[in-house]
Amino acid sequence: MVFQDESKVLQPIGDLFLRSIKMIVAPLVLSTIVTGIVSMGDLGKLSSMGAKIVVFYLCTTAIAILIGIGAASLLPSLPLADEALQTEKPIILEEQSFVESIVSVIPTNPFAALAEGNVFQIIFFSILLGTGILICGEKGQSIASAISSFADAMLKVTMIVMELAPFGVFALIAVTIGSYGIEAIGSLISLIAVFYAACIFHVIVIYGGLIRYFLQLNPRCFFYGILDAQIVAFSTTSSSATLPASLKCAQENLGVGSSTASFVLPLGATINMDGTGIYLGITTVFAAQLAGITLSIADCAELVVVATITSIGIAGVPGGSLVMLSTVLATLELPLEVFALVAGIDRILDMARTTVNVSGDLVGSVYIGKKMNDFDLSVYEASPTA
Repeated sequence: MVFQDESKVLQPIGDLFLRSIKMIVAPLVLSTIVTGIVSMGDLGKLSSMGAKIVVFYLCTTAIAILIGIGAASLLPSLPLADEALQTEKPIILEEQSFVESIVSVIPTNPFAALAEGNVFQIIFFSILLGTGILICGEKGQSIASAISSFADAMLKVTMIVMELAPFGVFALIAVTIGSYGIEAIGSLISLIAVFYAACIFHVIVIYGGLIRYFLQLNPRCFFYGILDAQIVAFSTTSSSATLPASLKCAQENLGVGSSTASFVLPLGATINMDGTGIYLGITTVFAAQLAGITLSIADCAELVVVATITSIGIAGVPGGSLVMLSTVLATLELPLEVFALVAGIDRILDMARTTVNVSGDLVGSVYIGKKMNDFDLSVYEASPTA
């Protein structure tokens, strides 16, 4: 605010951070998705318990993204839409027919897709490669091990890049405020309020509805039983760090068998990203508004598909939601620079985001426990709220 346009001297620091984010997206998507698929074991396992919980998690994530997109409509008019972050020429997104969109998902050259950063094509190839490795069995173990090691290395690289986030985000926000004034961040208060409201709606209405009408259980017992895990999730902002608390709540409070809980909850910590889905839905529309772009129905559908699939691997990474957001923005051809504003309040959003994710993990454990007859109703109903 004091230095105004002179704050642009910090722009190179922000650019370095943005380039670092762009650098890791393609290899991270490839390695984490392939590793996630291979880690599920053989194809037979996927057809039983694994398939049920994966479909359940991905469906709730897709619903969460739709809720996020809908909640974004509650955001007030943004002060930057008319001047800041808009290019000199109008941004026109190329229209494609449904058939053309489907055909374009298949890369003619997967290495070219990696080089160009074509996220949709990378996702398609990654799923195909992971499935091929599973079919190969023991013969595919060497490449599976190599890709797993590469994924571990990429996670470390991501952690290194995210260590730069405070400096990169500071530079980007400083340049934005210096150029456009303090009103540039005024709309973030509305963004936080709408995001928290959407998260509360998803937990109470969607999860509560699933427990009451789909599983025929008392939702009050469920919410009381998961309270400890929710508190840990809110304070640590880490699904992995909350896993011990989630396992304890599932077995001791919800009556889920240990074998089911030990399989479903770690898997959920990796692929169940409902809170992240809400975050991506709201922030992507928010970014489009800042850039003066109106997303079409096809763009929203693409957002749901990309965010749901990439949540399998990327969201488990520290700062992974920011990486996912940059992935979605790149896929929809939205300017990546606008995510710097959101990054500045990411910790606040992450507390609610992780709480929703962990709550969804525990809903999934109850669902699979009942389906696989590994569920003790007497333990579940032992809650003081019963």
